[in-house]
Amino acid sequence: MSGKAQQKKANAVPPPKQPDVELDPKIKESREISSKQFYFLVKLKTLNKNLNESRDELYMNKAMRYNVDKDFLELLNEAQNSDN
Repeated sequence: MSGKAQQKKANAVPPPKQPDVELDPKIKESREISSKQFYFLVKLKTLNKNLNESRDELYMNKAMRYNVDKDFLELLNEAQNSDN
């Protein structure tokens, strides 16, 4: 075997484990999805991931803005106290 073939074999993903219990044929058929359903699920997962990232970014921006406002208010209070 060549080096590349051995590396491919080493990186190969093992086949999924088969369930111990044989499924009822009706259940088996209901678990199969069409390519359109699969595309929809992938798209839905992608949108959900993007939504979560956008939400996290929004919270970070709010937190940063709060910290800036807090720092500004502290500086403003110091300036007012030094004037008195």
